[in-house]
Amino acid sequence: MHGDAEIVPGVSVISTPGHTWGTMSLQVDLPEGGTKIFTSDAVYLGASWGPPAIGAGIVWDSVQWLESVDKLRRIQERTGAEMIFGHDPEQRKSLTLAPSGYYS
Repeated sequence: MHGDAEIVPGVSVISTPGHTWGTMSLQVDLPEGGTKIFTSDAVYLGASWGPPAIGAGIVWDSVQWLESVDKLRRIQERTGAEMIFGHDPEQRKSLTLAPSGYYS
């Protein structure tokens, strides 16, 4: 898959290169739960989100990484999305997780 694309209604992939050339994030628009953006490896931690974005971890291309973070920020500002960072142990404690929980 290349670029941004809607997979099914309400579920879209977002091209967010920088960590690696093919990094993708996921946007899920829930009828009752609002928009969630799963950043995957594009943004590891909430502390990296900024602003300003602070490169954490390994990045293949720092310019593309910053452009991807800016892209995600624009989507978040437009949609009011909750950002779910790829490797944030503190954020994980506050998330609703399966099998006992779910988002609607």
